[in-house]
Amino acid sequence: MKKILVIGGSRGIGQQIINELIKDNLIINFSRNNPELNHDNLTHHTIDILTSDLPYIEDVSTVIYCPGIINLKPIGRLSLE
Repeated sequence: MKKILVIGGSRGIGQQIINELIKDNLIINFSRNNPELNHDNLTHHTIDILTSDLPYIEDVSTVIYCPGIINLKPIGRLSLE
């Protein structure tokens, strides 16, 4: 059984990923909102990944990052480099 850290798993794509993985894995979720799912294989930490102190987690095999909102630059501001 793998230990998987999901950042942003309380809604949307992150929530669906947790739903798919929870049966066979230990899931640790970092998000600002509580997930709707209660399961013995799920540990939730209510945090803001950008500003909160992060708890120490050992032996994580996978990290899945599912931000709810990201700031993208307009395509015209990108360069070839």
